[in-house]
This record gives sequence, structure tokens and C-alpha cells, in this order.
Amino acid sequence: MPATPPSFSAGHRLTASGGNEIGVASISIDPKWVDRSGRNLDAAVLRLKADAGVAPLSLASRGDTAMWPPGTLAWVLGWGQLNAKPSPGGDDFFADRLRQLQEPVQGDDACEGVFGIGVEEFPYIASRVLCAGTADGTSGTCFGDSGGPLVVATSSGPLDVGIVVGNTGCAARGYFDLYTRVDAIRSFALGVRSASQPDVVIAPRADNRAQPRRSAMFLDGRAAAVDAATRIAALQAARLQ
Repeated sequence: MPATPPSFSAGHRLTASGGNEIGVASISIDPKWVDRSGRNLDAAVLRLKADAGVAPLSLASRGDTAMWPPGTLAWVLGWGQLNAKPSPGGDDFFADRLRQLQEPVQGDDACEGVFGIGVEEFPYIASRVLCAGTADGTSGTCFGDSGGPLVVATSSGPLDVGIVVGNTGCAARGYFDLYTRVDAIRSFALGVRSASQPDVVIAPRADNRAQPRRSAMFLDGRAAAVDAATRIAALQAARLQ
């Protein structure tokens, strides 16, 4: 059976009708992720068939690192699983509307103290990866949040500094949430033109725990990156396996 063409949805709950739906023209994955030379540059760009009509979210650059020192409070957004474990009946419940969580950015020493050199599929390299959270086991990202933005407030407005990769589980005690650094993939995200799609596009809401890891979504309108809430909606509407 052929895959359903991906589309971009915004402005409504996942279970509601209406809102704004735009077709996806192409999906481009960071070439360093594809050839495995940058296994932690987990990012992709969706180019839409029409302008999303929303204000762009600024993308962090290499010169912006002073804007998120350790301890900076950041917001992560997503449509992911609401509880770390299945219900007594064995069900996983996902958000019907965009959720947000505030968590502190952690320094490289704290991140390396937890993750060391990382794992083969996602090595920890400070210039490409950052982490955030409290590691107290009470809150954090979960399955289905991958691709969401980590945003900090600046004098110029919200700044996207990270893309959700995940954690070793959901809000696991003793572990922070991991993010691909936006400043590490900025040139790819803003300069991408051709499509590279080695993965199959599948419908959302599949059981993430039973599937291989998937590339994070990083979305782009015709001319500029779209805002955080809209990007997450599109992530849930069309996902890379």
C-alpha cells in the first residue's frame, strides 16, 4: 500500500476538524545524518507547498551561545505521550493539543557526567548536542515529542536552540533530555533546497517504543522557518520513521 502523502496541520486539536492544512512539497534530511558522519545531527526540513502564514521562529547561530548559559530556563513543546508508563490497561495516551514544559538548560559538564561519550547511534559531542531538565524523575520529554523545539527567551524574542531527540525513557530519574543543537544544523536548515528522503513517511500515533529511532523534524515554510507550535503540529501530521 502506498504511503499517505504528508501534510502540515495547524490551528486545531488533533481530534478536531478545521484549522489550516498545507501539503508538504519535499522532505530533506541533514546529509551528515544520512551518511552517518553526523549521527547526532538529527534534523530534517519540510518544505511546504504554500506559505504557512505564521511568524518565523528565530534559529540559534554559533554566536548566540551566551543566550543559554547553564541554568537558563527554556521551554520545550510537543504532542507526545503524557505518562512515562502505560496505563494499568496497557494503553499509551498522547496529547490532543500542544503541551509545553519549562526546564533548565544544563552545562556540558553536567551532560557529560550523565551521558559520557553517548551511544553509537547518538554520540554526545558538546558542539552538536545540549541537554536540559532536572533529572529528578518528575517531568521531561516522552515518546512522540521528538522534533519539538527547545526555546529560550531573549531580548529579540523567542530563540530556538534545540530539537528534541529524547531521553533514556521518559523523564527518567538521573537523566536529562537530549537535544540536537540548532546552531549546529542552522546552515543546513536555511540552505536546504533538494529533497533527500531515505525513510518511509508513516502516519503518526504508532507505538514509538516498537519502532527504530526516527529523524527529528525541523520545518520550513517557503521562505522562513515556521513557529514552534505549527512545527510541532506538522511533526504529528507527518513523521519520518
